[in-house]
Amino acid sequence: LNDIITILEQDGLLLLPSDTTWAVVGDALSGIAHVRLSRLKEREIKRPFSLLVDSIDLLKRYVPHIHPRVETLLFYHERPLTVIYDRPANLPPHCVSPERTVAIRITMDPLLKQIIHTLDRPLLTSSANHTGKPYPVSFNDIPPEILDGVDRVIRPSHYKQPAEPSVLVRYSNRGELIFLRE
Repeated sequence: LNDIITILEQDGLLLLPSDTTWAVVGDALSGIAHVRLSRLKEREIKRPFSLLVDSIDLLKRYVPHIHPRVETLLFYHERPLTVIYDRPANLPPHCVSPERTVAIRITMDPLLKQIIHTLDRPLLTSSANHTGKPYPVSFNDIPPEILDGVDRVIRPSHYKQPAEPSVLVRYSNRGELIFLRE
């Protein structure tokens, strides 16, 4: 685990299976990791990525005001759930959209939880594909440019094959939960 943390602390990128799809992750607070991932995905640098945290406690460092309905949903939802939050705090500009929102998921993956806990900050994350292309269903679907562009590929010997992107939800100003992707 120490070498993985060192890679992340040095603005590196990892490729690994997540609780959704094969993903590329980096230190969310690193502007260099953000630029590297944007270039790797052939995506506009100014667009923020989703973030991964390991717990509600870490989430609250960056989203101080979580509506109780959202917190209940996070606690009981059985599938990976990415929530778009308004007015995040303590995040660099590259993590926040022009609308002042951030998309964050509490990961269910044990290895990612351990990495985030040890790093003590969120990871930026994106599926291991080029922007606008289908996400990889298996390791063999990952484009060679993505494989070559990361600093470490992690292929655990025992894991459940990632299946699909997370559920995406937003809590509206009217107090409604809006499901953007199910």
